[in-house]
Amino acid sequence: MDNGTALDKAAGVSTDFLAGLGLAGVLESTLGRLARPAVVPEVAPEAPAASGRVPLSQRDPQRLFTKGQKQTIFERDNYHCVRCTKGTTEPTPYTKGSKHLPTERVAGHKQAWSEGGRTTVENSQTECRGCSLRGTK
Repeated sequence: MDNGTALDKAAGVSTDFLAGLGLAGVLESTLGRLARPAVVPEVAPEAPAASGRVPLSQRDPQRLFTKGQKQTIFERDNYHCVRCTKGTTEPTPYTKGSKHLPTERVAGHKQAWSEGGRTTVENSQTECRGCSLRGTK
């Protein structure tokens, strides 16, 4: 089978017709690109960033503490922020237009999750929302 006949069958139109329009070369190059296997670039393994962050593939798959873990953490720390030592309040459910109080308690990671810290009771601490948002250690 010659190239013209293969192109005719692939394109569903006559190459003579396309040649008359000056488009036969475009069809040949397009079909040639489609016939080549796709080249998949080789992906380099993820390396830790200079900032100390750990690649997502190497982080703990559990990001957030469960309700049971939070309760254990809060009881262990006597419902006080371990950073500023102030007492914390029960978190209020967020509603549109409301604001969280800086004294609301949250469970935070001692070693940040983004830096490879596990989401476990041992790697957790009670923090007030104010300290948690400031990100101080």
